[in-house]
Amino acid sequence: FIVVFAAQATALQHFAGEEFLLVLKGAIEVQVGEREFRLDSGDSLYFDSELPHRMRPVSRGAAEVLVVAAH
Repeated sequence: FIVVFAAQATALQHFAGEEFLLVLKGAIEVQVGEREFRLDSGDSLYFDSELPHRMRPVSRGAAEVLVVAAH
């Protein structure tokens, strides 16, 4: 599915499985466990979704992110 971030962060969450993110437009920051990553358009991230994680937009306009989650 594609998530469009306009202005606010997602809540901290965790669940069994894996997650892949691909930034289609804009930029986001992703917190996974104790680490933080900045992803710009074209960047991707793969992680264990059992780790607490959240995303927030950091670009001026809306950010679009393709999210693939396997549970």
